[in-house]
Amino acid sequence: MSVTDSGRRPPHLPQQTDRNVTDVQVTPGQHRWSSIWKEARVVPAHKKNSESEPRNYRPISLFSVVGKLLEQVVAGVICHHLGEHHLLSDKQFGFRPGRSTADLLILLSQGWQDALDEGLDTLVGSVLGPILWNINIDDLLRQIPTLLAYADDCSLSRSYCRSDSQ
Repeated sequence: MSVTDSGRRPPHLPQQTDRNVTDVQVTPGQHRWSSIWKEARVVPAHKKNSESEPRNYRPISLFSVVGKLLEQVVAGVICHHLGEHHLLSDKQFGFRPGRSTADLLILLSQGWQDALDEGLDTLVGSVLGPILWNINIDDLLRQIPTLLAYADDCSLSRSYCRSDSQ
C-alpha cells in the first residue's frame, strides 16, 4: 500500500465505546462474547494508479483490538495443544515454529543433493500439486459449510444477526 500524501491522517477510530467489550463467558458447548468483537470498520486503502477510480482501492477491515487479542490467545492455545500432542505431521511446513518455507527448501535441497551424489535422478515439482491439494481439502470443505478455499488458503466465516450475542 502506498500513501501519496505523507501528511494524511489515519482514519479516526474511537478509543471509547458505549458498549461493553469485556463481556466474555466461555463454558463447555457455549461461547459468548460482546458483539463489538465481531464488528469491523471497513475503510478503503489505495492500491495503485488514480485515486479517483474506485476500482483502485481495496477494502481493509479494522477489527477490535480486544477481539484480535482474544484470537491470538485462542490461536496460542490451539498451537500449544497441537504441538504438545504431536497432532501435526513433521512433514508440514509453513506457519509453524522451526518449520518455515526456508526450512523446507533446505531439507529438499539436501535431499536432492544426496540423490544426485548417489547417481539418482530427481523429479522436482509437479503439475499435480494443485489437484492433489484440492482432493485433500475436499472432505473438509464438504463437512464445514461455511469454509471456503482458494488455492491453498482457507477462510471460515459465520453470518449472524447483530442482536445475536453468540
